[in-house]
Amino acid sequence: MDPTTREPPREEMAPGKHLPFAVWKSLNRLSTGVARWKTNLLKWGMSEDDDVMCSCGQLQDMSHLLVCLQLEEGCTHEDLILCNDKAIAAAVFLERCRMSRTRIVSK
Repeated sequence: MDPTTREPPREEMAPGKHLPFAVWKSLNRLSTGVARWKTNLLKWGMSEDDDVMCSCGQLQDMSHLLVCLQLEEGCTHEDLILCNDKAIAAAVFLERCRMSRTRIVSK
């Protein structure tokens, strides 16, 4: 699936509604490209420091979070849309990354 292709609007919950809210939220943030990875937090002024590196040593941005070596398997945008096991694992990983940060600066 081409990530630039738009799906028609629908009036139903996004896939994954059976998941814990924090994981469902991370899954949806990943699929829309607005997740709280470190490069976004720095860009949005919500980070206390300039550290944009993942704990594996790579730059933590969306493309990295989908293929980080800390994931058992990589994930694609299509996986996120389908809400399959790979996508759920990526969302859980993102939520763990978020929880491990000491503090997010609020504006």
